[in-house]
Amino acid sequence: MEEWNKETALDEAEINEHDLQNEWNLQPVIFLENSLRVSELTHRRDTLKSSKVSEVTEKYHNSNMKLTDAALGRELDSDQELINLTFDIANCKASVAALAQKKTSLENLTTLWINGLNAEPKTSEEKKAVRDNIKKGLREQNGENKDSDSTD
Repeated sequence: MEEWNKETALDEAEINEHDLQNEWNLQPVIFLENSLRVSELTHRRDTLKSSKVSEVTEKYHNSNMKLTDAALGRELDSDQELINLTFDIANCKASVAALAQKKTSLENLTTLWINGLNAEPKTSEEKKAVRDNIKKGLREQNGENKDSDSTD
């Protein structure tokens, strides 16, 4: 299992609006990979926690000290390995949540695309306004006088 990487997580959550088909194809695979990473890290943390409980219990037993739940909790809460694994799990869960949001965004983008978000203007007035706006932008881009009247 590869380590969680912030840059990779950000890249995986990003949507390429110009390639929705590929985004839809990759979404379940990336989601599964991240979900499995959460499961593996949780298993690793729980296994480590179990072994730490055994170590602490044995340590207290050998020193003839009474082990209370509070003392055991403090020992586990201060263990850096457990703290790091808990942090990694939280990061991976955040990635899974971001991928769930990405799926919703893909659904909405697809709906907008199907409903003609980028459709051509329907009326002649709209078409003329779009054409005039494009011409104005081209004139400005070419450094022509913005105040010149168009006689097209």
